Order: sequence, then C-alpha cells, then structure tokens
Amino acid sequence: MKRERGYALMETVIYISLLVIISMLVTNGLLTLMRSLGAAEMKSDLTNNATLALERLEREIRRARSVTTIATGDLTLDTGARFFRSGNILKESYGGVNEASLTETRFNLSSLSFYATSSAKSKLVSFAFVL
Repeated sequence: MKRERGYALMETVIYISLLVIISMLVTNGLLTLMRSLGAAEMKSDLTNNATLALERLEREIRRARSVTTIATGDLTLDTGARFFRSGNILKESYGGVNEASLTETRFNLSSLSFYATSSAKSKLVSFAFVL
C-alpha cells in the first residue's frame, strides 16, 4: 500500500485555527499597547501644556511691579499683561491686543483663581488652575 504525502483536511483545519487564535492574541496585544501609548502621550502633552502656562504666568508676575486688577479668573499686571479665562482656555493679552492661548483647546480648564497678599515688605500673587 502506497502512502501519499501531504496533510489531511483535519490537520489543515487545526493549523489554521491555531494561526487565527495566535493572530487574534497578537492583534489584541498591539491594540492594547497602542491605547496605552496614546493615553501616555495625552498625559505628557497635558503636563507640558500646564508647565508652559505656569512658566509664562510666573515670568510675567515676577516681571511686574504691581497688580492692576485681580479677580477670580482675571489678572492684569502693570506690564500690560492680562491673564484670563475664556471659556475653557487660559489666555493672555497685552494692552487688550495680541490675545494668545496658553492652554490648548483639547484640554479643559475647569478652574482658574488668582490671589493677592501683601505685607509691609512684599507683595505676593499666587494662582491656581486645574486642567
């Protein structure tokens, strides 16, 4: 009796099934990795955006000699710089012109507060915001 070479139908079905299962596991792992990478990138962008806004606020406050106007979501300095909340974005302007966003529109500025404290020797401006 002569034996033929090749695969039986049942072997082929089993191999294809194993290949499909392995492919699904690899694809699921890659999709999870991509989602995690996207979330990490979003957190990094948020941190960078908040850091840049803080640095800008700090630089202008240090440069100023006095505060012209201070309110919950609005700060105007004697340098002409004004920081304010417009919708869900932190913005700055100089002399009412050259308005620029300090935070990106994809990040929601949920609160913005400015506080002024003074003593006999110094003045303090502090601020808090939540992105």
